[in-house]
Amino acid sequence: MQGKTNISESLPDSPDFRLLFESTPGSYLVLNPEFKIVAVSDAYLRATMTEREKILDRHLFDVFPDNPNDPDATGVGNLRASLNRVLMNKTPDTMAVQKYDIRRPGPGGEFEERFWSPINSPVLNNNKDLIYIIHRVEDVTEFIRLRQQKVEQNKDTEVLRTHIRNMESEIFLRAQELQTSNENLRGANEKLEKSEKELKAEILQRKEAQEAILKKKVELAKAKAELDQLELFAYVATHDLREPLHKIISFSDLLKKTVETRLNSDEKDYLSRIQSGALRLAHMIEELRELSKINTDPKPFVRVDLASIVQEAVSDLELRVSEAKAEVEILELPSIYGDRMQLRQVFQNLIGNALKFRRKNQDLKIRVGSQAGDSDFIEIYVEDNGIGFDEKYLDRIFKPFQRLHSSSEYEGSGIGLTICHKIILRHGGKISARSSPGKGSKFILNLPLSFEGGII
Repeated sequence: MQGKTNISESLPDSPDFRLLFESTPGSYLVLNPEFKIVAVSDAYLRATMTEREKILDRHLFDVFPDNPNDPDATGVGNLRASLNRVLMNKTPDTMAVQKYDIRRPGPGGEFEERFWSPINSPVLNNNKDLIYIIHRVEDVTEFIRLRQQKVEQNKDTEVLRTHIRNMESEIFLRAQELQTSNENLRGANEKLEKSEKELKAEILQRKEAQEAILKKKVELAKAKAELDQLELFAYVATHDLREPLHKIISFSDLLKKTVETRLNSDEKDYLSRIQSGALRLAHMIEELRELSKINTDPKPFVRVDLASIVQEAVSDLELRVSEAKAEVEILELPSIYGDRMQLRQVFQNLIGNALKFRRKNQDLKIRVGSQAGDSDFIEIYVEDNGIGFDEKYLDRIFKPFQRLHSSSEYEGSGIGLTICHKIILRHGGKISARSSPGKGSKFILNLPLSFEGGII
């Protein structure tokens, strides 16, 4: 048919990658190793109120200086430190949410308050030399401003209950997403290790194995980035939920004091349920916050004495140990490289569980010791003569919110063993357990003795 134009004929032979980059919906900036701007997306220009021809080939911090009217401004310093880490380590660097004000265009050049969530990633050539840095940001100003706004104080009882239900659901969903991403990351690691072993064994298939390894590394990097984002969200979300939850608890207490005498028995029960749920949710949020801090706020590994760490954990639990009339025996333990505070949290959780799940009318005995493990590993165990559990539930106890007993029988949020599991993973180890109902439990930590083996 005449008059029709074949669309494919009007397309160029090869894509215009610069045009594609500039049109991408994300806010991206490309820097050379001297931090000069070499490319910028349209979305970044809109977000920062700048023009491409006025910022290209200029130094990043000449275009985006700190707000001179803000003596506490840290945007330039924090961003420079992150970029230098990328130059040194040649690995992506995810920054915390930053306050980095942007200069408005036009006369006067006043600055506008902005908050950003940045990620800086290296671009390497075939020789593994860093040639560019991709600086990606997300404008989270509106989110921060909403967080800072005051909420209404005079909420009635039904609204308080609705808020609690919504927050419980949101926290549960985010924790499940975090757990799924953790499992995906571990699965990708296992597949990568398997591919590397096959590469050594099958020299004739080197090319195909190398391509498989490259693919797995890309998947691993993607899964790691998703996990980092989820952990950042969990950290920010739990932090932001603390204040409104505190208000719910405070105002429900105030409501009880002011109207309790005018309430009937059912209404008093409703109010009591709200207060109990709010306190339980506050404890859950605090433990979720500790869970998210394991990787978002890590400390460098140093050589630590496990015996002194266990003794500190027992001292922290001194009152509960005394109330339970428990005997805690600390046998010989080695020194390893690790995060002292995180390892202390592990033993505090495990000993705390032994104190919680004890048998009635029987003296509780808890023993912490060590035994040789595989190769450069050491096995640390915490065993007790408590109520124990059926090992068919072993795959559940280290997942968040998976409880073997109701909260009415034993208090707790179901996150304690999840925290232990994640900390031991960060130390390059594994945690497992052996138990049977009525015969106690034995939790086993398999930890590396060497410094290199303990960095994850």
